[in-house]
Amino acid sequence: MSQIIFPSNPSVGEFYTVGDVTYKWDGSKWISTSVAPVNIGATGPSGPSGPQGSQGATGIPGPFGPYGITGASGATGVDGPGGSTGATGDPGLAAMCFTYRYDSDTDTNDEPLSGRISFNNSNPENATVIAINDTNGDAVDISNFFGLFGAGSKVYIQEERDASSFILLTLNAGASNQGGWYKFTNFTVNLSGNVTFTNLNKLMVCVQPQGPAGPTGATGLTGAGTSATSFQWNDHIIPDSTESYDIGSAEYKVRHLFLSDNSVYTDSGEVRVGFSTQVGTSTKMLKGTKLQEIVANSVDFADFKARMASEDFGSL
Repeated sequence: MSQIIFPSNPSVGEFYTVGDVTYKWDGSKWISTSVAPVNIGATGPSGPSGPQGSQGATGIPGPFGPYGITGASGATGVDGPGGSTGATGDPGLAAMCFTYRYDSDTDTNDEPLSGRISFNNSNPENATVIAINDTNGDAVDISNFFGLFGAGSKVYIQEERDASSFILLTLNAGASNQGGWYKFTNFTVNLSGNVTFTNLNKLMVCVQPQGPAGPTGATGLTGAGTSATSFQWNDHIIPDSTESYDIGSAEYKVRHLFLSDNSVYTDSGEVRVGFSTQVGTSTKMLKGTKLQEIVANSVDFADFKARMASEDFGSL
């Protein structure tokens, strides 16, 4: 059977006759309209694939699914324990406090390890040298503070958890900078407790720098035995014991004694005249009544001295 070539681009319902067979186009294929059956030949080979069509438009997004249920909040964590309270510092010495580890090594000629302090005696209260690193137990360099610790500064060292184990000392001189560490060699231990420092235990080192010097106090009256260019007073001069002190001496005499027109009193009512070479002896005596007569008749001090010089003490 020969190949049938149908018309291209047929219209729906169009007929096409080949020999004794008539075909009708139904819009998608040719259908035989003959009464007699038609033997259709074998299917021909597939034609080549047509070009790929363009991508269709994106479809409308589907609706969102329902939200999931929010999970319950986790329980609040338990607070961690607070740090233990440090031991109370000695009252009045809490100016600056640092933590160090006690090093039981008594060789104070070498630099202590970071954060450590050592003494040149296994019994720290008997030590004469203290070595201390620039860096304290909290890894803080405090070397600048050592310059403040001069003579007169108080240093209090205590076992951190034992207030009965302590040393209180006074610096007589500042520390010596050894480069990375300091050495104290001139101090006085004022007070110590039950010193039981244990190797590598924590120590509190508290320092109270010496405060500035106060203003100079008023100058007091010059006491006996001191030199003075002048001496004035505005109150009575009364010795602290009777018959214990002199005015002048056999070697250093008082030049003049000026008195007003009041009296000279003695226990016996007499004024005794002795020799400067025989202190404490009296070879001449002037009775009180005669002295009163001379004073009453004197017109001035010069006249008084003249009258006294003219008296014959031996006849009085």
